[in-house]
Amino acid sequence: MDTIGRQVTAFVTLFMVVALIVLMYGIFEPQRRVAAAQQQKDASIERGAELFAANCAICHGPEGKGIAGAGFPLNTAQNHNGDAKRQAYLQTTIENGKLNVTGKLPVMPMWAEKNNGPLNDQMVGDLVNFITYGN
Repeated sequence: MDTIGRQVTAFVTLFMVVALIVLMYGIFEPQRRVAAAQQQKDASIERGAELFAANCAICHGPEGKGIAGAGFPLNTAQNHNGDAKRQAYLQTTIENGKLNVTGKLPVMPMWAEKNNGPLNDQMVGDLVNFITYGN
């Protein structure tokens, strides 16, 4: 085989190897992305559970069922539906606090750093994920 023939064979072989790698990437990348997203969500839920136990359970109870005169239930079907509107409501409530509808105590404090609270944006998001998707 002459030099040009060997070069063509090497080029075709290299091209096939690269094409196979690209094909395998195309096949497995969506699955990898879904798995990675689920891992990140699970880690967020775990961090949210720790934050809930440290900051929220005192008023909302260790299982999120609420404590009369202290905090409303969070472990509800409405909070577990995963709806983006509900998640936004929970985030706003955690960040900005909430007055009792009667104007009396209890009043939920503002938890976001931007409101001089102890929680940064990721922590608030972790709490929302825990309330929405946690067990």
